[in-house]
Amino acid sequence: MRVDWSDKILGFDCGGQQWVSEVAFPCGSKEKPSTSDLDFIDDVKKIIEEEKIPAPAPIEQRWTSASSSYLSPVWSSDMESVFSWVGIIMYLPPAGEEGDEERERITEAFQGYQQQLETNLWERYGAFEHWAKIEATSPLLQQKKERIQRRIPMEMYESTKKLLDPQHILSNDAIDTILSN
Repeated sequence: MRVDWSDKILGFDCGGQQWVSEVAFPCGSKEKPSTSDLDFIDDVKKIIEEEKIPAPAPIEQRWTSASSSYLSPVWSSDMESVFSWVGIIMYLPPAGEEGDEERERITEAFQGYQQQLETNLWERYGAFEHWAKIEATSPLLQQKKERIQRRIPMEMYESTKKLLDPQHILSNDAIDTILSN
C-alpha cells in the first residue's frame, strides 16, 4: 500500500505535452443501451477519413453512470442513464526553436479536428465537454459558453455561488468566462 499526497500517487506521465478534447453523451441505460456510443465513434472515423485529418491513436472511449451534479457533463435526472466519454488527442513535440512551427501546425490541426466534431456531432449526440476544460482561446468559445449555459441551471448556480462564495475565492477569470452571464 502506498500513502502520499494524491498528486504523487494519482499522477501519471502522458508522454509529453498534448492537446486533448473529451466529451460525454448519453448512450441509454444498463438495461436498455442505445447504439449512440458506437455510432458516435463511427461518425468520428468518417469525419477523420473524409476530411483527411491526421488523427493519431488512441481515440479513447469509456463509460460512466449519470451524475446528480448539475455542473457535470453527465448530469441526468435518470440515475440509470449511462454515458460514453470520447477523447481525441494530438501530441506536441518538445518546445524549442525547431519545434515551435510544428507545434503551431499541430495546434491548428487539432483545433480544426475538434471543430469538425463539435460542429457535426456534439449537438446531434447531446455531447458536452466539461466546462472546466474549455480553452479560453477556443475559436468557438461563445458557442461553447452558450451551450453550457443552456444545460446548467444558471440562476441556481449564481445564487449558490453568491451564498457559498461571496468573496469570489473559489472562482477565477477562466470560470467566470464560461459560467457567468
